[in-house]
Amino acid sequence: MKKLYLVLLVCILSFGLSTPAFAQFINGGFEDGNFTGWTQNGGRYNWGGTYSYSGDPGRSAIVGAGTDPYTGGNLSTVYSGNYSARINNYDNRYHFSTITQDTVWNDSNIYFAWAAVIQDPGHIYPGHMRVTLNNLTDSTSLYDFQIDYYNQSGATWHTYNDWGYTDWNVVQLDTSAHLGDTLRLSILASDCGAGGHGGYAYLDGFGAVAPPQGDDNPVPEPMTMLLFGPALLGLVGLKRRKA
Repeated sequence: MKKLYLVLLVCILSFGLSTPAFAQFINGGFEDGNFTGWTQNGGRYNWGGTYSYSGDPGRSAIVGAGTDPYTGGNLSTVYSGNYSARINNYDNRYHFSTITQDTVWNDSNIYFAWAAVIQDPGHIYPGHMRVTLNNLTDSTSLYDFQIDYYNQSGATWHTYNDWGYTDWNVVQLDTSAHLGDTLRLSILASDCGAGGHGGYAYLDGFGAVAPPQGDDNPVPEPMTMLLFGPALLGLVGLKRRKA
C-alpha cells in the first residue's frame, strides 16, 4: 500500500511540475471546440487605417481539420490538434474581428502558429492580420506584427486567383524578462479599408511550448492537464478508505 501511495505521489508531483508549461492560456489550442477563455470583439476597419470598435461582428469561428477553399485547398485549416480559430472571414465590407486573452505569465517563451488569407494583399489599406503582445503590468509593448502585402519579411506568400495566403508560421516570443507579469495577447484580422476585399487569419497552439504539427500530435490543453492532479488525489483517498 505504501508503494502505491509513493507512485501516486510521484505522478501528482510530476503533473504539478509540468502544469505551468500548459496552464498559461485557457483553451490555447482551441481544443475545447469554442472560444472559451478568449474575448471576442471587432467592428469596422475604416478608410485611412483606423478601427471603430462596435462588438464582435460574428465572422470568426472555430474550425476543424480540412483545407481552405480560397487557397485552392493548399492550406490546412488546422496546424495542430483537431481545431483552430479562424479570425474574421472571406467576405468584404470593412469588417475586422479580434480575439484577446489576458494571463499572468510564468514561462520564458510564448509560442503560437498562424496563417493569413488575404484578398489582393498590398493595395492601399488592405486586409491584414495583426498580433500584439502587451505587458499590462509595466505598460510596455512586447510584440507588434502585421502582415498585409506580398513578399513581406517573415512569411512566404502564395497566390490563388486574386487571393494571397501564407504557409503556417510558428512564432516564438521571449518572455523571460516578464515572469509574473500580466500579459495581453490580441489577434486582429480584417477586410480592406476600401470595403472591396476580404481577409482573415488562422491561429493555433498558443502556449509555452512549440505546437507540434499534425493531427496526430494535439497540443495539450490547460484544463486537461490540471484535472490529472485532482483525479489522482481522489484515487489516493479511495485506496485509503478501502484500507
